[in-house]
Amino acid sequence: MPADPEKGSYQTALRLIETLRLLPRYPRTITVSELRNRLAARGFAVNDRTIQRNLNLLSVYYAIHGDESKPHTGAGRRTPLLPNYRAWIR
Repeated sequence: MPADPEKGSYQTALRLIETLRLLPRYPRTITVSELRNRLAARGFAVNDRTIQRNLNLLSVYYAIHGDESKPHTGAGRRTPLLPNYRAWIR
């Protein structure tokens, strides 16, 4: 049976909504790793980079801010991985 193309979009929308719900109000913050663990506990298994992309997307529409003061790069990667990236919403 072919995969339902609408199901993926639906799951992504639910994950984005849940991500917004998990973001704390300033001055509290949450790391990408913490977000990943909390999303996984709610049935959304995604990697850190997906969460970072989602935060960038959501920041276009919502007042989401981040602190990239301690970026970490993965071996052999051009794109920095930010497991300690902290985010919050105002």
